[in-house]
Amino acid sequence: MAGGNKFDATASMVGYLYQCRFALFKAIEATRDAPGADISIERFDDVAFEQNGDPVELIQTKHHLAGKGSLSDASTDLWKTLRVWAERIAADPATVFSSRFFLITTATAPVGSAASLLRADGRNETDALALLEASAAASTSATNAPAYQAFAALNPTLRLGLLKAMTVLDAAPGALDLQADIEAELHHAAKTQH
Repeated sequence: MAGGNKFDATASMVGYLYQCRFALFKAIEATRDAPGADISIERFDDVAFEQNGDPVELIQTKHHLAGKGSLSDASTDLWKTLRVWAERIAADPATVFSSRFFLITTATAPVGSAASLLRADGRNETDALALLEASAAASTSATNAPAYQAFAALNPTLRLGLLKAMTVLDAAPGALDLQADIEAELHHAAKTQH
């Protein structure tokens, strides 16, 4: 890291800004169909939609500067997300049946990866599960080890249930593009100068 600042928090700041902008964008979209929709940031997950105080959509956001980031089967982003959700499901197994889980990321899932099989189209949760389990079994990653353990601690029905309730939305717009999307959503609600 020659010449760089090892304490640079730019990526973290942009990630949090992305999370907030994403929440705002989704809240604006939701008001069309559900004007009273409840949305939270960092309560149940990065972003969550709630009904009667219970999460119905749990959203993890992952922003990468300059389009970097990996969604391979050993991806830290993917496994951190799975850990958060596996621990939630372990604490309350009904969550897997009452909530939907979304991973929104600016990274792109490689063709044939577990993440690519969990997109909205071309889904195959059984094959995705086999890829994830094989990756966890073969990995020596100390970073991912707690996630592998949390995922493996779920019984097979809950592991597959999580993947059935999960959708990967990769190649998502970055923080700056999301700002433009928000402005486009609001252009009818405010004067041009605002």
